[in-house]
Amino acid sequence: MNFKRFFGIELVVQRAKHFQETLNHTIHIYTNRSVGMQVADARLRNISVVVVADTYHPDMIYKNLVNGGIMPDRSEIVQSSQVPGECDVKYRGGIHIAVNKQRFIIGNDYNELFKEYMNDEVYALAAEFVKTYSDVPYRAIGLNCTISLQHDDPLRWMTQKFLKTNTPSENTLMAPRFLIKTDDAELTLAFIPVEVMDQGQLKPFVVIECNHHHGGPFTADNDILRIVTGWRDTKDIILSRLGEWLELG
Repeated sequence: MNFKRFFGIELVVQRAKHFQETLNHTIHIYTNRSVGMQVADARLRNISVVVVADTYHPDMIYKNLVNGGIMPDRSEIVQSSQVPGECDVKYRGGIHIAVNKQRFIIGNDYNELFKEYMNDEVYALAAEFVKTYSDVPYRAIGLNCTISLQHDDPLRWMTQKFLKTNTPSENTLMAPRFLIKTDDAELTLAFIPVEVMDQGQLKPFVVIECNHHHGGPFTADNDILRIVTGWRDTKDIILSRLGEWLELG
């Protein structure tokens, strides 16, 4: 098992093959193409919540998961594996849980308009985990998502959008990353120009990887629960920023 490959998306990077080593799973493509890029067209591909602690006990957590813990109604497990210090479990419906000695990760893949996404399943299950292991010293939490927008020339769009010079896009490799300070956290938005295989053809996309990092330590599980259940605030911040940047063109 490769813990780092459990979540994310595997992408073929346009004109920058070295990016591929850092991008992992497969994205399922929305086939309708848009002329320009607007925030209303942004499609949600993946959501994950990462809860960092001083120490987890993956073996104990794994036993709890395979015996119906955390997940409601004893949801059916379709895949599971365990090695010393790590475990992962996949459920019918797509929910993934992975645990190592310092990180609990829960996530799912999606293919819907980000603006219309209202399903709190991943966040509710993350909150259930925190309540179950309320005595764990938590150090940080990240609310993450991956968004995609189709564009005829993502690299050119990014070059024109984020560089002040007239540097030709064919001579420039870039994947800009922005750090935005929020009330008590940091939001990172990383723009990546890629080509994704869809029905035997490579199609160009801009992928935006979003990470809303809340640093601890947290003195009570209530702090974590407040952050997890406030996920709509994170969504609103992302939509606001993308709305400023994703103009037609």
